[in-house]
Amino acid sequence: MQKNTLTQYVLGTTLIFCIVVGAPAPVSAQNLIDNGDFFYDVVGWTIWDVNNATALFRGDVGSTLGGGTGPGSMEVQVQVKSFIQWDGPYQYTTATVGNQYTVEASVFVPDSADNLATEATVVVAFIGEGQLNLGDHQFHAPIPSARGVWSRISESITAPEDTIKAQIRLNVVTPAMDNEDRLGIAYFDDVLFYDQGATQATQALFLPAAASAPGAAGTFWSTTGWFANNVYVDVDLAGAFLAQEQDNTAALSALTSIGTVPAGGFLEVEDIVALLGESGVAGGVYIEATAEGDGGLPPVLVRGTSYTFTENTQGPGAYGQGLPVVPAGENHQVSIPGVFQSTDYRTNIGVLNTSGEELILGVRVVSVGGGELGAQDWTLEPYEWKQVPVTALGVNSAAGGFVTMTRMSTTGTFRGYCSVVDQETGDAVYTAGQ
Repeated sequence: MQKNTLTQYVLGTTLIFCIVVGAPAPVSAQNLIDNGDFFYDVVGWTIWDVNNATALFRGDVGSTLGGGTGPGSMEVQVQVKSFIQWDGPYQYTTATVGNQYTVEASVFVPDSADNLATEATVVVAFIGEGQLNLGDHQFHAPIPSARGVWSRISESITAPEDTIKAQIRLNVVTPAMDNEDRLGIAYFDDVLFYDQGATQATQALFLPAAASAPGAAGTFWSTTGWFANNVYVDVDLAGAFLAQEQDNTAALSALTSIGTVPAGGFLEVEDIVALLGESGVAGGVYIEATAEGDGGLPPVLVRGTSYTFTENTQGPGAYGQGLPVVPAGENHQVSIPGVFQSTDYRTNIGVLNTSGEELILGVRVVSVGGGELGAQDWTLEPYEWKQVPVTALGVNSAAGGFVTMTRMSTTGTFRGYCSVVDQETGDAVYTAGQ
């Protein structure tokens, strides 16, 4: 059987992206919110006071309204401090003086005796120089008192003079009661904030690992992309290779065209790393999708998965593993189950810094029984990729366990993973941090 010893290249496996377009959301221009559909996580949102509010990803709950994105939502839990809880998740986005913006969100308040919340709202605050708040604007669902039913908020507002950006807050309304132990709980999904006059859309995606490099015994690992476009206009794709041990910020300012996916059509791109001007290397890939139209462009232009494979040099066919194509990643801690190191299997640990800031991670390998097998602190430059065998952390034997990655810096987002490789066949299993 063919063995693969490409432990320092790509997970132990070429990458085929299968990118499909999501169902159009009710939006007339591109969404300016980072991660408002909550497909994978709640990354991109910040809690001002973590003692009073918590944001959780709910993969089993999502908007049931027409045009919604289905399962995947943010659950917000708040402690009762006042009638309106202002400590919910928020994020900043661009805004221009005089432009008219629409804010939309699907909200759900569970109808449970254990839930103190009476309503979920969205607040838009336009911000001026020096973080000056130019005024809060609170938007409610049409039937504020409805519990146990998904409702849609949809309002428009004009950015006032002196605006330089906007803050979007997701709040849970609770009665003001002393000595109350119950939480206020609400779900948010398909959060949109868009400029009504815009006709362009851009989406940023990351592939956590890719390669165009030879392996052992004549193998060759490369990355092929499959792209599908279901929107009504062409989508242009451009990318950049994200190397290890360097700051890759400049690469995102000089993207290379990957191709154009025709409206309603399909595009295949072979050996994408070589197309980006690299050879004999592994790393991450940044992909930017752009489109122009008359309106109605969805907030998510493409979604995708990938397959890392090599041809079988001793017979027909190929083998490999799947990787997701994802937005910018986590900003806190993830766990990655599955660490095996023996004569039968080996494990690689990898991470891609998906931000333009320095990232410091605490990486820890935990045994089946909960003990620490190995630990290191990793410092990654902006958009840097890193992958090492688990033996680099001093783990020479493991029959299970998991890896934790914890952000120790105040900035940076990341996508972490493990790859367990069969020592005999070279086949591998990819596990994403969660």
